[in-house]
Amino acid sequence: MPSAPTAHQGQLPPFSICHQVPGRLRLRVPLLLAEPGTGRTLSKALRDLPGVMEVRCNPACASLVVEHHPHHPLDADAISSTLTPLIHQSRPAAVLAPHRTRKPTTNAKSPSRRSPRSRLRGDCPLCRLKLQAARWIMADVWRCWRDRTQSRIRALMVTALSPLRH
Repeated sequence: MPSAPTAHQGQLPPFSICHQVPGRLRLRVPLLLAEPGTGRTLSKALRDLPGVMEVRCNPACASLVVEHHPHHPLDADAISSTLTPLIHQSRPAAVLAPHRTRKPTTNAKSPSRRSPRSRLRGDCPLCRLKLQAARWIMADVWRCWRDRTQSRIRALMVTALSPLRH
């Protein structure tokens, strides 16, 4: 797997190649968490590379998926020379914040005293996405359980009331 550019001391690299198969490449770009609008610029620049068919941006996961012709592999140096100037132009020094960002607390409570729900409502788009998925799964489980229970109750009622009909 090709290597991505190295970072300066104390910083994350501007991007990294996290997955690559013939015809598809996934790049991790930490800048997209802080500035989701930059994804359009980066996508447009990658589309201009030879062999690229489509670029999908997912700011919640800080990733870009590049689909290209399988017989025309993308070179890590070409990607680096395309993306690195745009990333540094967008946010020169400290793009490269860790995954979870915290808002400064305005109340006197310490972070450890906050309720678990307040921690889930943070600024992290990935956390919000996970919470939505968990809610959807729980609603689906509840719906399935309710439907199954209702059908069992109906079956029991029919068998219990059938002797009374005759």
